[in-house]
Amino acid sequence: RSDVPGALAEDAAAVALAWAVTRDAA
Repeated sequence: RSDVPGALAEDAAAVALAWAVTRDAA
């Protein structure tokens, strides 16, 4: 992707969401 900052922001949001789901399920 050419919009690197945007891609990093989306990746960070996805990681945070996955972490929250995993934490709640644990």
